Amino acid sequence: MLKFYYINELLIRKEHFWILILSLDGRRFVIDIKYFKLLKRLNWNDESGLMGLFPEFDKDGIIELTDSLIDKWILIKSDVKLETNVKFIENQLISEDSLSFPRTVYWETSWICNFKCLHCYSQLHNNSCRWLDLDSIKKLIDEMAWCWVEFFNVWGWEPLLYEHIFDVIKYCKQVWLTIEMTSNWSLLHDENISRLKESGLKFIQISIDWSNEETFEKIRIWWNFNQVTESVRKLVKAWFTVSINTVLTKLNHLEILDIIKLSQELGASFYKVSPLMETWRWKTNKNSLKLTKSELRGVYSKILKHQINYKKGDMKVIFNINLIKPTIKNIFWMKKWHYWCPAWRTTCGIDSYGNVYPCSYMHDDALSCGNIKKNTLKQIWTASHVLKELRSVTDLEWKCKDCRYLDICSGWCRASAFLKHWNLNQSDPLCVVK
Repeated sequence: MLKFYYINELLIRKEHFWILILSLDGRRFVIDIKYFKLLKRLNWNDESGLMGLFPEFDKDGIIELTDSLIDKWILIKSDVKLETNVKFIENQLISEDSLSFPRTVYWETSWICNFKCLHCYSQLHNNSCRWLDLDSIKKLIDEMAWCWVEFFNVWGWEPLLYEHIFDVIKYCKQVWLTIEMTSNWSLLHDENISRLKESGLKFIQISIDWSNEETFEKIRIWWNFNQVTESVRKLVKAWFTVSINTVLTKLNHLEILDIIKLSQELGASFYKVSPLMETWRWKTNKNSLKLTKSELRGVYSKILKHQINYKKGDMKVIFNINLIKPTIKNIFWMKKWHYWCPAWRTTCGIDSYGNVYPCSYMHDDALSCGNIKKNTLKQIWTASHVLKELRSVTDLEWKCKDCRYLDICSGWCRASAFLKHWNLNQSDPLCVVK
């Protein structure tokens, strides 16, 4: 009799809003949370057996689920018993919408960068070699792997300048931790691309904030326009999954569709649009960079119209539609009376000193949650008084307080509000609601 068997090594994790399936080759899929118990009994079983165990699901529903898993190469049917390695994790909650451990961790390798971009979040062009030692990072990676972190994002400010970056990537692969690197692309020459591939990196995000050489020279200082496009093409050719990110400014907002077109032509799988955060070097150049709310709405409207013609297989464009359409739910799993983004509920940031923050943009002593050289990330995540206070806030101020859209948008970005007003309860300055 044909029975179902999982393929390869899989991690199937239940969260408070969906089931996440992770495969050893880096693929990830989201499944409706109602199927978790069924997935636990799926291996070595058949349709009739599943129907007997789970009468709440009809035959068509079970067939639809199993066919979908077979199509994704997660499941097969066989009349020979197969040994499989599948791990099931059921994330416990430390509050009604906060996981027991972050599922995504953002780590800034150092403050070293070989660029001097006008909109950078760096305080200055800092070439001081301050970074965490390899042993501390390995200890962190071991903990993240044990707690089944989904994604480890390595950035700030150019990770390829970090002396242990290839060792870090290799170690992540060794313990089955998916790692993504965010790079400014300047050091992605043939040798480094080859080393990244050999180390096990699969996902890389590149910053492209322009569509032509003229705009490039205004934003990126000291580097060559053609080198960027060539680097991205080489990454795609080497079978990296490439994501391109654009920070919106006055210098590039009129080119947004051209940048999207360029990213598509280069072979990127994803394209992300990030608003400009009011921090550090931005403050020096804000008069030449900051978009008005009208200009911001115009950019997002263009992207929205562009998405109407989206076809399966096209590069996926990711942006916060809620900024121009407040009637659209921002984070579908967030409780009505819990506000703000997933930071400090499902994600956190760690700087090059080992300090943990609720978000990668919230680098302020008042918001420091602890240091991974003194405590484990688990201890910090569960015991930090800063995180506890942030998770318990249920009221926002100013125009958010009585806004009819608050339960839909959840107040959006608290880092943006903090950097503008030095008050976490204030309204997001990017909000377009009058």
